[in-house]
Amino acid sequence: MGIKNETDRTTRLLITITFFGGTWYLLRGIINLWGKTFSEIVYTKSILNYEHIVSIWLLVVMVILTGTVIIYIYSEFKTYQYLPNKYDKEKSINKADRAFNDIFNMIKKLKFLSILILIPVFLIMLFTQIKMGIFLLIFVVELILVFIYMFFIKEKLKNQIKRLNLQQMNVFPKLRDKFKHLELITYLLVFVFIVSISLIVISIEGNQEVEMKINDTKKIPMEILLNNYEKPTIEINIIREKRPTSNVKIDLEESELQKSFIEVYESRISKGNFLLKESEDENKKVPISKNKYFYKYNLELEEYLLEGENFLEIYIQNNGNASKKTVHIVTPIYKEGEKINIPRENFKITP
Repeated sequence: MGIKNETDRTTRLLITITFFGGTWYLLRGIINLWGKTFSEIVYTKSILNYEHIVSIWLLVVMVILTGTVIIYIYSEFKTYQYLPNKYDKEKSINKADRAFNDIFNMIKKLKFLSILILIPVFLIMLFTQIKMGIFLLIFVVELILVFIYMFFIKEKLKNQIKRLNLQQMNVFPKLRDKFKHLELITYLLVFVFIVSISLIVISIEGNQEVEMKINDTKKIPMEILLNNYEKPTIEINIIREKRPTSNVKIDLEESELQKSFIEVYESRISKGNFLLKESEDENKKVPISKNKYFYKYNLELEEYLLEGENFLEIYIQNNGNASKKTVHIVTPIYKEGEKINIPRENFKITP
């Protein structure tokens, strides 16, 4: 009997290792999908959209499932080590059995939660672009909750109340274990959500660039170029060595800069669809890497510079929702008659 049991456990372990290979392969693919979703896609009117929600949930599911399988494999391998104490051996085997059962229990919970999360998401995709959409969404979600209560929760509560008495209190450890699983899932959801938002911010900021050029010709033209900035403001200070000692300060708002842009976006709404005509300005899918927003400002510095040493100081502020970074550039400019000396004429920064 013992040999047969050992054979069954070995077979179970080998099957689980094979299953682990599949989950690991899927996990890598979903991590890649999640990374691309949050580093390459934004929407014009919201931070998160359907693709983001689905990719977060799929990543959480695969991380939990893969982790549960790894815990079982580790627990099962420990049963193969030599333990002279029979009690320790049985404890190790029981722990491995519980870990194996946890795989199936976790699959059941994840399947149920997937239905609960993904069905409303797909309903939103179908209905929120028409006038009756919000009403239909609320109605369908309420039906789903009523269905869940009637066929799942209500019956389980009745059965548990019937079994609950002073002599049998084992329902509480079971409920505690279920809540532990829900706590783990909730924690991972929050963690992945925070990391995902951070990835969007990093991707947007990684696309930003500041370039400043100064030519040492007679009029000393200066050109400031901004790439992928949002609502930028520029402050230019010129600190002069000789009299008059009053310094120059120029404040520029976004409206005073020359703006050009390239936008590539996807919209699910067809111009010929009269049912959705009023929703043409809905959320649009925007690939981060293909969209470029340019700002340009030109200024001739000749009239602001005096003989001797002048300091040019520039503050460039990004005032977007994702980033509030400031670029600070300082360079001296020496003027002796018509001779101009600028230690550094070109600046190029990726904040």
